[in-house]
Amino acid sequence: VYAVDWSQTRGENLIVSGSWDHTAKVWDSALSCSLTTLRGHEGVIYSTIWSPHIPGCFASASGDGTLRVWDLKAAACRLAIPAHNAEILSCDWCKYDQNVVATGSVDC
Repeated sequence: VYAVDWSQTRGENLIVSGSWDHTAKVWDSALSCSLTTLRGHEGVIYSTIWSPHIPGCFASASGDGTLRVWDLKAAACRLAIPAHNAEILSCDWCKYDQNVVATGSVDC
């Protein structure tokens, strides 16, 4: 596991993790088990972040150069953005605008 983030929505006690095996997993900390495994990235997931605005929604950044937005209820990737031509090492959701996610990559 390379990245973890606690959900920011009240009523959810979930953790999302990103891994070297190209998967994101959602965990229920009360049950101490994985609820789902999400696949779609073709590289290491370096960063995961829950949306502070949309329950059950998180973003992941990967070594494959994409940022993906996931819908936990559908257990699916809703948006895949080829954001960089190199590994993306970090991402963060804007606290003030639900439509803005920033990424940081090794391409400077």
